[in-house]
Amino acid sequence: MGRIAAVRWGAMWALALSMWSAAATATPAQATHATTADRVAVRYFAAETGGIARPKWISARWLAFQATLEARGEGMRAASERHMRIALELDITETLLSLSPNERLLAQADEARLVADLRAEHERRVGGVDAFSQLATEFNVSPSQIAAWYARKARALHYADRMIASIRAFEDSEVRQSFRVHDNHEFGATFEEAREGLRRWLMVERFRALSSAHYQAARGRTKVVIIPH
Repeated sequence: MGRIAAVRWGAMWALALSMWSAAATATPAQATHATTADRVAVRYFAAETGGIARPKWISARWLAFQATLEARGEGMRAASERHMRIALELDITETLLSLSPNERLLAQADEARLVADLRAEHERRVGGVDAFSQLATEFNVSPSQIAAWYARKARALHYADRMIASIRAFEDSEVRQSFRVHDNHEFGATFEEAREGLRRWLMVERFRALSSAHYQAARGRTKVVIIPH
């Protein structure tokens, strides 16, 4: 990662993981206190953010929430260091893409559809709408925070699709091949039933792959600082 002292990573992972553990077992009163006591874990900036004068911040609680979503998507309860890294890289990359000076504004209807698609796939990966909502409650993540997060994701995906590589358009043969691969009927018993779910899955997988490549390309021009505990 661009200009980060490697020795600081362990402290950040320990902090975020401990916050996940606390959130998972907190009472409502404790959860309220945890929200007010939340702290910044990461500060970063790049040309897209406005440079050193306009850094972006990621809180320990928000990073732990995203990392736990990654873990739950793999069928694991607790986030690992790998999930933390993935969550951090995705958060930074999506922000940079969404702030691109060449970004083309999304039509309101298209943004709403992208947000719905992204959230539906995320909810499916973690076990459904209720499981997603419960996790948000555990980490004291508000509906407005979730809405802003998905709006940012939609803008980033839209920019990447229009300016970097196609993400949203698929040949029918590609979707059918994915249906054959998912022979456990996870998305539906027939191709027609599974088509929309598979389309969302393919879109998200393409976006994640593109985001990973974009992050690697942006490392040299992005300054990321782990805030000591």
